Amino acid sequence: MPGGALDGRCVVIVGASAGVGAATARAASAAGATVITGARSIAQLEALAAQAPEPGRIVAVACDVTDQASVDAFAAAVDAAAPEGIDALLVTVGVTHLAPMRDLEPEALRRILDTNLVGPHAVVRALVPSLAPDGRVGCCSSNAVGAPMPGLGAYLASKAGLDLALDLWRLDHPELALTRIVVGPTVTEAAAAWDPELSAAYFDRWFGEGYFDGVTPVEAEVVADALVAWLAAAEVPAELDLFARLNVTS
Repeated sequence: MPGGALDGRCVVIVGASAGVGAATARAASAAGATVITGARSIAQLEALAAQAPEPGRIVAVACDVTDQASVDAFAAAVDAAAPEGIDALLVTVGVTHLAPMRDLEPEALRRILDTNLVGPHAVVRALVPSLAPDGRVGCCSSNAVGAPMPGLGAYLASKAGLDLALDLWRLDHPELALTRIVVGPTVTEAAAAWDPELSAAYFDRWFGEGYFDGVTPVEAEVVADALVAWLAAAEVPAELDLFARLNVTS
């Protein structure tokens, strides 16, 4: 990772309790940034903060993106911690649910949409006023939006909705430096809650039908290093395709 590339910068990462968000918080703090992290699990965030290269470089603040009062309180805490503004907001929130569409309960779909679509919108809306004049916003989407995978209807519907919402943010607010970050298969804990038998059946189908042909999953730390490079770059692209850069092998 580019050591010192983020010296003096303040980065906010929402969805930082595990996976890509946690890995990016560690990488960004190692690169010199002060990182304000948000997630529902304050215990996980505090454990993450304890891994900072020095005290205070990773700040833990509770944030439930499905609760507007929690998002507002998080925004207030960010303003108190960074009164001169933040240099970047990175939203890595993403929960999954595995089920064929016929078995997808409406309540499960609502939960995924609330977390993966409404939640990022609420966070961006609350934190945009806190951005420094040259600040940037990045939201993590999925490569599978353009190539739907069976069993992941709720997750992919939420990420497709997020992609459209980001397009509309750009149309309504062209002055905002906003990046859609396309993340491919990554080794995280995201699938840990899936039913093991159903998961095994779907993985057999995905591999059998070629969904992973020419694609290699990467560790969260690999994605994190690429995100640190995005944070440090002078230009802010509308799209950062990490799937094509990191996962595609043929």
